[in-house]
Amino acid sequence: MMNSGIKKHELSELRQQIAEIEERQFMCLNEPDKEQEKLSNIKSYRIRNKKDKNYIFPFGYSSLDECLDGGIFLNALTEFRTDEARHVGSASGFVWILAQQMQKLIYNLEPAYGTLPILWIGEVSAKLEGGQIYPPGLLSLGIDPSQCIFVQPRTLNDALWAAELAAKQTALAATILEVRGNPGELDMAGTRRLHLRAQAAKRPFFLLRQSSEPEATAARTRIFIKPAAASSKILPSQQKFSNSLQYSAFQLLLEKSKSPSLQSFILEWNHDAQSFHKRTDQDWAKNQDHDQHTDVDVYKYQSSNFVDRSSLSGNGPNQAKEMGRVVAFG
Repeated sequence: MMNSGIKKHELSELRQQIAEIEERQFMCLNEPDKEQEKLSNIKSYRIRNKKDKNYIFPFGYSSLDECLDGGIFLNALTEFRTDEARHVGSASGFVWILAQQMQKLIYNLEPAYGTLPILWIGEVSAKLEGGQIYPPGLLSLGIDPSQCIFVQPRTLNDALWAAELAAKQTALAATILEVRGNPGELDMAGTRRLHLRAQAAKRPFFLLRQSSEPEATAARTRIFIKPAAASSKILPSQQKFSNSLQYSAFQLLLEKSKSPSLQSFILEWNHDAQSFHKRTDQDWAKNQDHDQHTDVDVYKYQSSNFVDRSSLSGNGPNQAKEMGRVVAFG
């Protein structure tokens, strides 16, 4: 019978070989506290092995980042999906915000390239169902449309051709491919090509599926997105702003991640601070527990520096014209 020392040595070598295969940095099991501290204090990137650096975008919350193995990888295919057409706007907004964060991160890591553009490829059926990109809406999220490239191919094959070319480009900060449903071309083999090209270029590739079903793909992470109820705005006086909304909220369900079970999180996007905020049940309960009499009507609330709103113009050039001849159609 082999002694315990030899067993531990062989087991350690086996663990190291498995870690090299998975391209993960080997960590001894006798240092769990250091590994947990490393996960909770992830910065912009970390060294995964001695040969290469995998850039990672962390959300800043240890519970979420740990499920994602540190965050969203910049050199991988990440899949986002919705199951209903009405949720496309929320999912698209979240993906655009994430792409913009990747754009900033790549600029900080590789300043020699300057600010790289974000490429959006919209498949024709996805455009007909979910609508086109609205540049003023991107501005409201803190995204500069002048730093984006919009491609609208006529067919699905053209969209996939453009996506495979874009996935291997280092001149792009991120690529977003928006499709509808589960096209056969984006099966395990098709998504694997996109993933390998993104991995070689060290650039993120986001696959956004509208009205789709979960299926096996080569994406490193798959996230199901749906809109979450927004909180009411709270004034500095701790009074609730009546009929108002705080920040855009997204409910994320990690369908494919490091976690063995499905994990759900609600993130709010702070437009002013340009950062995500994880909303907990306590935060939601605190927001909902405000009494009705504490609600504030912004147009009736008086303060020391209150200024009346300007009255509407009565003789401006853009007055409604008189109605012309009315024709009834049977």
